[in-house]
Amino acid sequence: MRQALVRFELGARQITCALTAVVIFLCCQPVAAESVAPEVVAWGWSIETVAAAYANDFDMELDSRGMIHVVFHDEQNGDNFYLRRSSPGVWSDWAFPYYGSGLLLDFDPVDELQYVLYRDHSNFDLMLAWRTVTGDWTNTVALVTDYVENLSFEMYGGTAHIAYVTSSNEVMYYHFDPDGSSWGVWLGTAIGLETPKPSLAVRSDGIPRVSYDLDGVLYYATTADMVTWTSAVVDNSAANVGRYSSLVLDSTDMPSISYRDSTNADLKYAYYNPFIPGWTTSVVAGAMSAAGELTSMALDPRTDYPRISSRAFDCAICLHELVGSGQWAETEVSDGNTYRRKVVVNSVGDVLIAFHAESATNVHALKLAVDNRRVFFDDFESGTTNAWNGPGTP
Repeated sequence: MRQALVRFELGARQITCALTAVVIFLCCQPVAAESVAPEVVAWGWSIETVAAAYANDFDMELDSRGMIHVVFHDEQNGDNFYLRRSSPGVWSDWAFPYYGSGLLLDFDPVDELQYVLYRDHSNFDLMLAWRTVTGDWTNTVALVTDYVENLSFEMYGGTAHIAYVTSSNEVMYYHFDPDGSSWGVWLGTAIGLETPKPSLAVRSDGIPRVSYDLDGVLYYATTADMVTWTSAVVDNSAANVGRYSSLVLDSTDMPSISYRDSTNADLKYAYYNPFIPGWTTSVVAGAMSAAGELTSMALDPRTDYPRISSRAFDCAICLHELVGSGQWAETEVSDGNTYRRKVVVNSVGDVLIAFHAESATNVHALKLAVDNRRVFFDDFESGTTNAWNGPGTP
């Protein structure tokens, strides 16, 4: 069984201490017909199947009431779906009527409507669809283009902010207003062997920010007018850092980024300290577990503490939680063969992780890991700077 870990960062030194409490796994999940062994789930968590589908192309968001919404493209039959979780294990179908791929979901904080960005199935144009106040779906062409990769997307005030990568490995920002003007801006060209993966977030004033990797360096791009951009180096400490960057902005619009150091096989975390000013980087999980693949990060809205889900060699759905100053708790939420994942945190601190899973007999499903620990741990609930006691003893 995997222990929960806390990392204490003291200046340039980092000491890893194993908590005395060991993660207790529940093996009481029902075994599906196609499974060879029961799914192992960490204590205080539950796993539910959202849909039996090859859904590596999906997104998940919470609405203002905390309801879970999921969009996904089923690669086995080509259909797209929009589902809302009505209650644990119960999902209602909101009948998304359009065909395409690369689905991304966001709620506009101004009008609270649901927006879905996707690639048209026939010509690869970027399309924007939304659900009107009457519950009907409508859509429009956002960008006439050839196939683009690694989309990142957020809505603000009826405007779509989009980051993507062209076939020439150019990192682009695109601004689309269905009722106004639209334009695209080039942020840089990757000259390395790997295609960049941008991550976009929008400030509370509607101004976007973008993180991206470029030739093995992690960058953070800022703008004041959404036309002129300036990129600054966040981390160039190794030959190849910045893959799988996941950018989030805290309650004061300060940025933090989770990402992979591919050279050292580390999961890393960077945050901007306005008092220095500058970026502070640290290792969350080290090379012994080949950590940091497929990272997704969200912040606990009560504390602004990061929650990072990633994949490692020995940890299929791994969750890293900052629980105090420089202190990280690590939990293997679920085992098995997993691919893309998305983590969100609700208003009371519960962590929710959607992920694409594959069984031992190659049966694919979109699953949701649900955090049921919060009520049991005072430190976790209150978000103090004390070390979290870890799973096992309430």
